[in-house]
Amino acid sequence: MDQAVIIEGNPLFRQALESAFHSRSPSMEVVSVGNGQKAIELMETFSPDLVFINVKLPNENGLELTRKIKSRHPDATVIIVSSHDSPEYRQAARLSGGDYLILKESPLEDYFGLIDSILSERELHQKGFQQEKSEELR
Repeated sequence: MDQAVIIEGNPLFRQALESAFHSRSPSMEVVSVGNGQKAIELMETFSPDLVFINVKLPNENGLELTRKIKSRHPDATVIIVSSHDSPEYRQAARLSGGDYLILKESPLEDYFGLIDSILSERELHQKGFQQEKSEELR
């Protein structure tokens, strides 16, 4: 089962995104939190495939939180959510360990398209890895 975490300070946006993910992908386990401290606590027991992190969080910089999460969960795909799309923001997201950047104002279909793409790529990678392993065993 795929798992996702949404780390978003705005409760209305966080709940809307979580609800949309549940509706679109009922088999995906989605958990959301409103700040970095709760995210770190959650990540001690929950190892998500996808992590959506807003750049601006209460009492926390989303990019610094990304560094912390990637150091503990290097295989998690981190999607930085930002209201700004400039080369500087993209560079900062990359340097913090973010894998993707999506604009907060993007339509939900852009979020779903990104999720589908990431999960399809992971599945192909896992199948390729499994095939290599089974060939090694022959």
